[in-house]
Amino acid sequence: NIATFASNITIVIAELTDPWRAVSVMREVVPDYVFHFAAQAFNGMSYQEPAYTLNTNVMSTLNILEAIRQMGREKETRVFIAGSSTVYGASTEQWGGPIPESA
Repeated sequence: NIATFASNITIVIAELTDPWRAVSVMREVVPDYVFHFAAQAFNGMSYQEPAYTLNTNVMSTLNILEAIRQMGREKETRVFIAGSSTVYGASTEQWGGPIPESA
């Protein structure tokens, strides 16, 4: 039940492609865990706007990791980066279910 620990969770909405904002959020929150779900996740858009997709997905991740490094919290803060099987390309279409480890 989330009610038992909800008071320990801080949800932050921020423009993470802005390195200054990423650092300021991390300094404000000083997280033990970061669940990074910020991404451009629409497959069709990734083909139409590849530079935007790259900038959004890679730079936001870099800025989060760099903010943690600048704070000297590499050992204290754990980062979970969400992703999907689509990052592996067309090979994901070969499987009828989850992609096996041997893929």
